[in-house]
Amino acid sequence: GALALARVVTTRLQRAIGDFVSQLTRSGLSERTAGQAPRLLRIARYYDEAAAAASVAVTTAGQSGDRPPLPSLDVLRRAAGQVLAVANPALGLASVPDIDRAAEAFERAYQAAKADLLDAGARTELPVADMDGWLRTLSALRRAVEQLVKAGRMLGPDSAPAVIANVLPASP
Repeated sequence: GALALARVVTTRLQRAIGDFVSQLTRSGLSERTAGQAPRLLRIARYYDEAAAAASVAVTTAGQSGDRPPLPSLDVLRRAAGQVLAVANPALGLASVPDIDRAAEAFERAYQAAKADLLDAGARTELPVADMDGWLRTLSALRRAVEQLVKAGRMLGPDSAPAVIANVLPASP
């Protein structure tokens, strides 16, 4: 579905960025401009890793039995959505402190949801196999969020103009 398409697009984008960086290197652009290439590749890699982890989260969620009726999972879902909202360049990046606050809220929600799943499994309210599957889902979601946060920090509103100016200098 949509996630598979996003993964294909992300992979193609990463290849295009790699090709672009290779062309920059060969074209003899300024050292300052070429110096941004590793940073851009790192940012692209973070987004690629986030897409891969999100794909794992969706896959494992589909194999983990019915969703447990735990309110902490709803809190976690909202916290993940908030990270996506502040670390998504298509939506306009937030400041690094805003990204960090969203990441901290996600981590608190993650720990609470994990504790609730373990508790439900220990009390046999949730089959252990389902509990394990949901824990794997949460871990993959956490990995996706961590990668989004790294990319958002590197491509925050304070640094994005400098990256763009170095890669695409203003015309004289």
